[in-house]
Amino acid sequence: MPVADKYRPVDPTPTTLSAPGAVLTGAWVLAILVSLASPATLQTEATYGGWSTPVQGLLRTTASIARVAPFAALRDALDARIDPFDRTTRWFETPSEPADEGDDAPTTTALPTDNRTPGERWAATRPAAPRKVLIVGASSIQYAIGTELERRMADHLDVQIRRKGKVSTGLTRPDVFDWPAEVEQLVAEFKPDVVVGQFGGNDGQNIVDDDGGIHAVYTDGWAAEYTRRVQRLTRIVEDTGADLILLGMPVMRSDTFTKKIRWLNDVTRDAVTAVGGTYIDTFDLAADARGGYRADVTVEGSSGRMRMDDGIHFTRLGGRHMAVGLMNALLLEHPYKRLAPPDPIDTDDVVPPRPARLIQRTLPDPPTGSRGILRAYVPEPVPDQGLPLVLLLHGAWDAPRGFVDHLDASLADLATELGVVIAMPDGGPHGWWLDGEAPDDPHHLRWLRHTAVPSLLQQLPIDPAAPRAVVGISMGGHGAFALALEEPERWQAVTALSPVTD
Repeated sequence: MPVADKYRPVDPTPTTLSAPGAVLTGAWVLAILVSLASPATLQTEATYGGWSTPVQGLLRTTASIARVAPFAALRDALDARIDPFDRTTRWFETPSEPADEGDDAPTTTALPTDNRTPGERWAATRPAAPRKVLIVGASSIQYAIGTELERRMADHLDVQIRRKGKVSTGLTRPDVFDWPAEVEQLVAEFKPDVVVGQFGGNDGQNIVDDDGGIHAVYTDGWAAEYTRRVQRLTRIVEDTGADLILLGMPVMRSDTFTKKIRWLNDVTRDAVTAVGGTYIDTFDLAADARGGYRADVTVEGSSGRMRMDDGIHFTRLGGRHMAVGLMNALLLEHPYKRLAPPDPIDTDDVVPPRPARLIQRTLPDPPTGSRGILRAYVPEPVPDQGLPLVLLLHGAWDAPRGFVDHLDASLADLATELGVVIAMPDGGPHGWWLDGEAPDDPHHLRWLRHTAVPSLLQQLPIDPAAPRAVVGISMGGHGAFALALEEPERWQAVTALSPVTD
């Protein structure tokens, strides 16, 4: 399968649209836009600069459409214009009362009743944002990854940061450097809310347990002793009320070293998560499109080597690449406050809003292939009545992470500027946002309608009376149309990018 990069696979959907079909489809999309938006609205969006980027134009237009036209006008206009096409006409008929579906009736996950306003509920349930972050680890933390991560957090997050790195150390040799004791002293002095650590690069050697027993790498004894040390470190941090996040080790140039790192990562992940800590993978973040060693990288317009001559340590540019990805991952684990942009020139009274928070939640009863992860951008402060919803559906062989990895800053800024919640549910890599024909088949559209959307309305500060928009790309564009056609009274605007609609 061709891929553009590791995190954004190309959607390999076959294209079968004929020339006449392309003309009809183009006319149909044009009819939608003309029916929804007045000429003044379209002119304003075009001249205001709202189309300076595809995403910005999409969401600006979607927000304007949602404000100026009811979906009923769309149905009436389209019915009048495409009446000769019987199949299409039926799509836009006013829905009749649903027939009794018997055993096939969709089930809706029961949600607790909450009489608070969306804003009140959000303020009461939102966890406190971390204010202090401690970063610890071996050479990668002492050098490129640690320095670039600290710099990026300081530039973008409202947090105090302290970093401690020491080359050629780990958890296997406390006689060289005792990291648990060091961390215990650091958390007592600094009192962090979150501790981010990375160990393992120097730990692929024999380990000695408390009884003097020596255990070689790849043995059960080694794994058991290393697990005990990781969990001791986790308890030291969490006993103070802080959260521990351990970063896995990345792919290496040496195949033998990479094999060892994979094994060490598995032991570390299982150990820290078993006692309530968090593990963040960095292996794929540093890999090429095929999961192998990546030598070069382009970050924010700069290109160059990703790793040093040893094939282990990172260059400064490589550290920047890792820091960008790790920042996205950390934002999902905790509701960090983002720093506001600089004050406008010659304006003392205007306080610029903070960019929207990136939030992660879990949706119940996900269909096959989906982990039920919901990621959303929520601008703050949230008014009591809540905010309008823009539902953003991903394409095939992808997930909400694709939007976050490539469009984090743009989506955060747009959610803030437009005053909307941008919610991105995980529909699985190839669920097509549709229901299977057989009773035992996955029902992705049914789940989206009857479980995912009601759940996100409960978990996010959505204004139930505000217009809603659904936007999708490729497979998600198909899903956006499918959802809006199923519930035209609930979705006042639908937009699709490269949709699979043939």
